[in-house]
Amino acid sequence: MNKHVYLSFLLTLMLLLQSCASAGEKSEPLKEPQASQQSVKPKKIIDAASLVLSKIEGVYSKIDDIELDFEQTIVQELFDKKTVTRGKIYTIRPGKLFWHTEEPTSKEEKLIISGNEQWLFQPHEKIVYYSKLTPDHFLSKITLLFLRKTEKTEDYFKVQFLGDEKRLALYPKKEIPNIHRIEVLYDKTSYLLTDLNIIYAAQKRTHIKFKNLKTNQDLWQKHKKTPLDSQISQSDFRFNVPPGIKVNVIR
Repeated sequence: MNKHVYLSFLLTLMLLLQSCASAGEKSEPLKEPQASQQSVKPKKIIDAASLVLSKIEGVYSKIDDIELDFEQTIVQELFDKKTVTRGKIYTIRPGKLFWHTEEPTSKEEKLIISGNEQWLFQPHEKIVYYSKLTPDHFLSKITLLFLRKTEKTEDYFKVQFLGDEKRLALYPKKEIPNIHRIEVLYDKTSYLLTDLNIIYAAQKRTHIKFKNLKTNQDLWQKHKKTPLDSQISQSDFRFNVPPGIKVNVIR
């Protein structure tokens, strides 16, 4: 498995994606939804989708921290396999994210981002995957709304409506390995995200449902007093590797 790509996402936005692209998977042709088969998009439709995206970004630009529950479903059609996990996501600006997969306990994982560093801890495997995030990193791009304010999602993605005006499709302007598009579902009244879909090029998709959203709870100050997790540093949000745990550095 390629540990470079893990969603927390939302986007957490988008949280995350905690999905990983399997090495060696062969890409299959995708059947595009009718809305995305058109070679030329009317400018007013593109502008409308961009306007919705800007409203979503405007809402999240006023949010300094997020706490929510997620349910993630990964479907691998080639293998007729479906995996469902549940847990919690926290994001704190600037640049802090904690994605904790809690259920089932056999699949517990902790994804921590602090600035340009990330750790993926798999307790049952007794291993931590550590890597640096770069501006071109997939996870960096999909967490723009939650962790960074200086860039726009459209700097990296083409946006259009997909099927109806409750779903936006984001197509990478520059190729992201194995990723075909990201679908953003939102509430048309609040412009808060309700779901996130990641569509891969190899008959694989991830659906993340967001629930019980709480915002602007001053999580950073709360974390300094009582940590969100005992293995996350209260001073800089870096992951404290437990004794006896192997660290695999990904470059």
